[in-house]
Amino acid sequence: MSRFIISIAIIFVVNLLIVGNGFSQEFENIISIDDTTIYATDSSGQFSISFTNLEDTITGFSIWLMLSNPDVISFSTTDSTVIDTNYWKCVNWIDTICGEYILTTPIDYDSISIDTNDVQSGFFDTSNTLISGWQNVDARSVGGLGTDLALNGIADYIGPPEIPGISPQINGKLIKINFDIIEFPLYGDTFYTDIVIVEFPTLYNNDGIITGFIYDTTIDTSYYICTQWVGDECFNWEKVYSPPYDSIYIDSNHITVSIDTNFIKIYNGTFTILPELPDCVPVTPGDVNGNGQFDLQDQVEIINFLQSEGDYPLDRPFNVDVDGNCVINWDDLTTIYGGGGTIVDCTCPYPRFSCCRSLTGNADYDMEDDVNVADLTMLVNYIFKGGSEPDCMEESFINPDNNSGFINISDLTYLVNYIFKGGDPPQPCQWE
Repeated sequence: MSRFIISIAIIFVVNLLIVGNGFSQEFENIISIDDTTIYATDSSGQFSISFTNLEDTITGFSIWLMLSNPDVISFSTTDSTVIDTNYWKCVNWIDTICGEYILTTPIDYDSISIDTNDVQSGFFDTSNTLISGWQNVDARSVGGLGTDLALNGIADYIGPPEIPGISPQINGKLIKINFDIIEFPLYGDTFYTDIVIVEFPTLYNNDGIITGFIYDTTIDTSYYICTQWVGDECFNWEKVYSPPYDSIYIDSNHITVSIDTNFIKIYNGTFTILPELPDCVPVTPGDVNGNGQFDLQDQVEIINFLQSEGDYPLDRPFNVDVDGNCVINWDDLTTIYGGGGTIVDCTCPYPRFSCCRSLTGNADYDMEDDVNVADLTMLVNYIFKGGSEPDCMEESFINPDNNSGFINISDLTYLVNYIFKGGDPPQPCQWE
């Protein structure tokens, strides 16, 4: 009883500290690339980019994607000729002549340029997404090899019909992107590649203003050289960054722009490419060595696999995943022994190891999979007192918003709210 009271006291003290110090950070915009798993026999696939905007209505965006392992997959592209209309805004006037332009939106611009370009256009799908019906959506490989993809979208050009932007919402699908598999993994292998958002994306609000930037005023000195003289009058100035130069311009109210990293949060994604599906039907439950029956040698191999947390190789792992959830754990072994549960045919050729069962929260990893005060006590000891590491770390990643890669106070708080305050249940187990 005393241990119970002490545990409760520690937990509520920790909870008060968390609330009082405000550990959470809320971002106004979140862009995340959804993790995607496919089999090599598919040869191609599609992934989605999710988007959350809590404040502004977003009417335009620019996102640049890059592949970490372009030898494995590429973005689906094709040769095409496009006519680009570029909108420019002058940010540095010298009398009536502009010394420096930047790209802008059709809403607020000073001049237009029209270019015809041969590009590698990317394949995408906007059906049932946040940008369905937008007047301009474009995807192209900047490098021309399909290893990167620059995405641009504008909801509405000037004039009818009027297309609305993305009103504040949470976790909608922004766009779906097609990709091709270049190299196929062999039996038993798995390939991974990350999809990375290069730099920070650009988001435009209803007024055509780029959101998520910090503006500051500084003194800026610019140097120019005349490239076209007519008598004593210059008709064309070009900005230079070293001598020689003909003119100096000092702007005492020069506006500098930098990204507000507290405004936009980015989550990159991962492709997992599994090898070709093996023939695993009919299932011989527990037969991991392929001799046609479940015997003592199979038992030993399965136990070695579970105790090594997946590091011990199995020839036919699909014959252990008898509940068909793509995860091998002690529950499967119990079912094979006839301890409950229904054995199903092979549904997952390459199941993975996981010590986690059902929902997270069983930090002390008791065999009953109970979530109770004992789990809170273990987390407190581990986080604050240098206690032993949980036997199943995955059970302790309880807060679905914890993306730090470490068990931290947010997991503890989440569990307190669940047990004592009727909060949301812990997140489901995920295989790693």
